[in-house]
Amino acid sequence: MDRDIELAVGFRTDPQIAEFGLVSLADDRDFFPAYSAAPVTRASLLQRRPEIAQALAKLADHVSTADMRAMLTEVTTLGADPFAEVARFLDPALPDTTAGTLARPFGLAIGSLDAAAGQAAEVVMGLRKAFPGRRLEVQRVAAPLEPLLAGKVRYALVSGPGLFTGVGPAGGVSA
Repeated sequence: MDRDIELAVGFRTDPQIAEFGLVSLADDRDFFPAYSAAPVTRASLLQRRPEIAQALAKLADHVSTADMRAMLTEVTTLGADPFAEVARFLDPALPDTTAGTLARPFGLAIGSLDAAAGQAAEVVMGLRKAFPGRRLEVQRVAAPLEPLLAGKVRYALVSGPGLFTGVGPAGGVSA
């Protein structure tokens, strides 16, 4: 971090705490509510499959803050599949699914006007700072929302008017 911020509010499970060497302060007045994961499902599913309730009950008080932060780090920073990461948490004998994920780039779609105006450079620098060690793959396209909506990139740099008017007649969203 650039030392621009001296105090911030976040969650104890945020991976950036360890990544940026931040310190969690004690909440000795219980101002912030506890952040506890809770399984949620439809009652109709539990009626059809009561064994699911037993499986979910096994998770109660099983995921610590440190465990959650570790899983979030694997998913948000290293690009691991969230379902595979949870499966590995529940069964540590499973193979590590994040091996080589740093080699998978984050895709960023930018429009030609945004690239010419210089905003793309700022966004790339911000992503590199937020995800050190991850490669970024920048794609210059006419409609940056199209590859984002198609799941081909993880991020898109979109101008304000472009965001509200949609991606146009080729597909995607429209106003």
